[in-house]
Amino acid sequence: MIDAAFYVPVIVYLASIFCFSAYLRKHHNEVWQSLGSFSFSNWGIGNANRMGSYVMFRGAYRKLNDKMASRYILVIRALMIVVLIPFFFLSLAVLTR
Repeated sequence: MIDAAFYVPVIVYLASIFCFSAYLRKHHNEVWQSLGSFSFSNWGIGNANRMGSYVMFRGAYRKLNDKMASRYILVIRALMIVVLIPFFFLSLAVLTR
């Protein structure tokens, strides 16, 4: 039961990335295409790296001048810091028992 609770944050994190990708496809198609047309059916390591780099490290999204895109970026970054990093360490603790 408790093990399943560890996976919920990961699902929320991935869902937020896919929602952001859908938003980019609808409102900023050129950017979405430059990131490899990231979607659930087109989820490869290359596309995931491009999307991760765009969200986490590059400030290129600021050029979009889009408050909603900025909000998506903020949520994804917050989930990464607040949820996934502790999830990683909790998973290590469970695996090393």
